[in-house]
Amino acid sequence: MNMINHKIQTARLIWIIAVALLFAACGRKAAGGVSDAGGQIVLDGNGGELPMPAIPSALNSPDERSSYVAEHFWDAMDFSDTLRSHDSEFLERNFSNFVYLLPYAPASSAEKAVAVLMKRAEADKTVFLMLAGLAEKYLSEPDSPMRNEDLFMFFLNSQIEAGVLDESEKIRARIQLDTAKKNRPGMAAADFAYVDRDGVSRTLHGTKSTGNILLVFYDPECEHCSEITASLAADEMLAELQEKGLLTVLAIDTESDGDVWERTKRDMPHRWIVGHDDNNVITESALYDLPAMPVLYLLDADKTVILKDVAPDAILRELARL
Repeated sequence: MNMINHKIQTARLIWIIAVALLFAACGRKAAGGVSDAGGQIVLDGNGGELPMPAIPSALNSPDERSSYVAEHFWDAMDFSDTLRSHDSEFLERNFSNFVYLLPYAPASSAEKAVAVLMKRAEADKTVFLMLAGLAEKYLSEPDSPMRNEDLFMFFLNSQIEAGVLDESEKIRARIQLDTAKKNRPGMAAADFAYVDRDGVSRTLHGTKSTGNILLVFYDPECEHCSEITASLAADEMLAELQEKGLLTVLAIDTESDGDVWERTKRDMPHRWIVGHDDNNVITESALYDLPAMPVLYLLDADKTVILKDVAPDAILRELARL
């Protein structure tokens, strides 16, 4: 199936879900779909989507409704029916619909919904592993528009607790979970040493800032890094915040050798503090997860993480809000 077309279909599904959560009562039609005899909403299309569970009329608040749909999303799925459960296209289509829905539900309900799904999937190890792979693809890979570390951690916990996997099969999930737990929002960012453009040795926690800190890990030979840093340097709001002392931009080259660093360090924006991880401590000690450059963090003046590994537009929205 063409993934672009699928994303269009999924976007339509989310609109239908949002309408259903806010306005639909049990047995009532939802925009874009029809109700079957049992009151379940069946989406228009090729029949490849599971029916949405009918929301009990007693559930009135958006949180109650979104929680119910999340926790009962897979009710119509018979995991012993290998004709459907082993159909990778069918499983992926419904998995993507499911994880698009989860952020609408409270975190506790999303966690419960993931646990319910993975527990049921333990009935068939093949399906369980397929779902674990989809969770990594959709929620962890850097280029996924659905990337969500909180949700991915729910799936990792389910893998670690799964009776269907032996201990050797849980090693990867344990490593991934340990990595995900580092530098979470609300935690103090891991300190590290760097050498600035003038050859002065400094540390993250010793870098003075009267405002927030935009921490940029980059590779000077990465074309995408150059595009992102140029875009950030040209942003008027960021420039204004820097001029007013409300923002410090600290860019750290974690990838290049000394020669490349010396050749490129003056190419970075002059307003920024730019440094080099001379001893490769950040990467070799895995202080930060750096899956694909550049990696952006937003810290407060005390070096507490506000946003972890997010896209530039998320940084700009948060700074505008603050």
